[in-house]
Amino acid sequence: MLKMFTRFLEAKAPIDNALKELDLGSKCLTEDEAAVVKDFSESLEIIEVGVTALCRRDITVSKSEKIFEYVLKKLAEETGAISQELLTAVTDRIESRRNKGICGLVRYLEAPNSNEQLVESSLLRYSKKRELAKVARDVFSRLFPNDPIDESAEDPEHDITEEIARL
Repeated sequence: MLKMFTRFLEAKAPIDNALKELDLGSKCLTEDEAAVVKDFSESLEIIEVGVTALCRRDITVSKSEKIFEYVLKKLAEETGAISQELLTAVTDRIESRRNKGICGLVRYLEAPNSNEQLVESSLLRYSKKRELAKVARDVFSRLFPNDPIDESAEDPEHDITEEIARL
């Protein structure tokens, strides 16, 4: 579909000129209609970049989260109405399909010191430290059902960094 819109936009000017020469200028797209097509095309380009990156064989949860962030950020930068509608739709779809706890835990393990910033600045929802500790304990107990979990981790002020590092 993106290629179809791109080719249409490339052919628009010559078609408009030909229609005007044939006194059929009223058949041309208005500026508003052309802007909608251009906005849709630009939005689809952003989505295509993200989908192409997600389809690589070496993709991980962490990389996919970063790709989602990139796509959502680029859509948010666009000013057209279609881009904003697409941003809302894509965000809702991603949020409905991803596991916020596991994704947050993976991102936390990658950069523990930047978790607060990630939670506050991300277009996606991430868990806070307390919720991540619960997710880490749940994952640990599923992976190692016979190993006891340190009960001091139940304390909300307990720093989970060491506990997670042991996983």
